[in-house]
Amino acid sequence: MTDPIETIDELATGGARAIHRAYGGLESEFEAITRRARARFENRDWRGHDEDAAERLDLYRRVVAGIVSRIHGLLGDLADDVELWKRIKLAYSVRVAGELNRELAETFFNSVTRRIFSTVWSCCYLFMKRLL
Repeated sequence: MTDPIETIDELATGGARAIHRAYGGLESEFEAITRRARARFENRDWRGHDEDAAERLDLYRRVVAGIVSRIHGLLGDLADDVELWKRIKLAYSVRVAGELNRELAETFFNSVTRRIFSTVWSCCYLFMKRLL
């Protein structure tokens, strides 16, 4: 028996959910590294403190690369479909609307879309922007 074909809305919801989960993982990992860095600083573990700084810098790139790969797997041939991404953006907007760090979550979404659409162009329908 084969899996049922997902609708565009189901794909959009799934894509938004995956990106949001990746962002949540990024936040959690960043907080864990930061807690560890504080302890290392207090214990004068300078080498460990430097390693934490490097890990925090690499974390964003690594998480974005991971979710881009996941999105390609999730969306398949539709991974670069602009109409689908308009729906993903809308679904993601709803998910992050009440979050304290909404702007960071939106920036994360923009980073993902820039890597999916690996061209130097701008599409106002895809990127998150502050309206006010």
